[in-house]
Amino acid sequence: MKALEFQGIGRLGLVEVPVPRPGPGQLLVRTGAAVICTSDVNELRTGIFGASLPIIFGHEGAGTVAEVGPDVRGFDVGDRVATHPVHSCHDCENCRAGMEHLCARMRHFGLNMPGTFAEYYIVGAERARKAPATVPFEPLALAEPISVCLQALAQARANERSRLLILGDGPFGILISILARSMKVGRIVAAGSHDFRLRFADADETVNIRKGGELKGPFEAIILAVGNAAAVQQGLALLRPKGRLVIFSAVNDPTPIDLLSVHIRELEIVGACNDQDLLDEAVRRLSDNPATFARIITHRFLLERYSEAFDMAANHHNSALKVAFTFDSRP
Repeated sequence: MKALEFQGIGRLGLVEVPVPRPGPGQLLVRTGAAVICTSDVNELRTGIFGASLPIIFGHEGAGTVAEVGPDVRGFDVGDRVATHPVHSCHDCENCRAGMEHLCARMRHFGLNMPGTFAEYYIVGAERARKAPATVPFEPLALAEPISVCLQALAQARANERSRLLILGDGPFGILISILARSMKVGRIVAAGSHDFRLRFADADETVNIRKGGELKGPFEAIILAVGNAAAVQQGLALLRPKGRLVIFSAVNDPTPIDLLSVHIRELEIVGACNDQDLLDEAVRRLSDNPATFARIITHRFLLERYSEAFDMAANHHNSALKVAFTFDSRP
C-alpha cells in the first residue's frame, strides 16, 4: 500500500509498505479520507512532539473496516468508522485515576504508532465508532478534532449567559465556534488575522486583529486556539473577574503572565489537551449534520500530491482552511 512517511524535520516521503494485519482488539481500516492537522504542520516544521522516525504520518482519519482482529466484537467488514488517534495504556496512574486522555504511556497515530496518511491503517477497536453510511468520509475524519474542541468548550464552562471569545481563526477556532453555537452559548466572538477564515466562523461577531479590529471585553471565557504567546496576556486582560482562559493550542515560547492580575481578579488558567471520551458525542453531531462540518474542508488532494497539500495547509491561510487527502480513486 502507499503511505506518507514522516522522515525528519521538513522531510516527507511517499513509500510502499505491506498492508498491516490487525492483532487482538484491533481493526484494519481502509482509509476513506484523512485530514491534515495544524499539529502535523508544526511537527513537520519543528519536531515539537518528538515523533519516532520514520513513521507513517497523520492522525485524523475515517474509512471502512477491511478486517476485524481476533476477539473484536461489534464490528463487521464494511462498517463505516470514525477513529481516534489516542490509545491509552489503561494501567498508568493517570489512566487508573480516570484520565486516560492524559495517559503517561499514550500511543498516538503519526507519533509513535503508524498514522492515517496511508491506504490502510490499524486502530484499536475501542478507539473506533461506527457511523451511518450517509456521513461522507471527509467530515467523518473530523471526529477527533471535534472531540478535542468539545473538551475545550467543557473546560471553558461556557453557557447561554456567557460571553465567549475564541482567539484564533484556524480550523480548531472555527470548529469551536460552530460547536459553541450549537450549544447556544450566549455571545460568541471569533478573532483572527484572515478574513477568508473568519467567514467560516459561526459567531455573533468576527474581529480581524491584523487589520486593527478591536476586541471589547470583558468575557466570561476565552479559548486560546492559536499558538501565540502574546495572545495569552491579551486574553487575560480581556477576562472579567473570575473569568477562565483555556489554553487549547500549544504555546512553545516563553510566556510572561501578569500573576498579580490573576491573583487580584481571581482568574483561572486551564489547559485542554485531547478529550475525555467525547468521540461518541462527536460522531453523533457529525451524523446529525455532516454538512455543517464538511464546509471547513476547502481543499482535497490525492496522497501522491502530499507536497502541494502540506504547502496549502501551512502557507495559504488567506485561501485555505482544512486540507484533506482523499482515497476514493482506488479500485
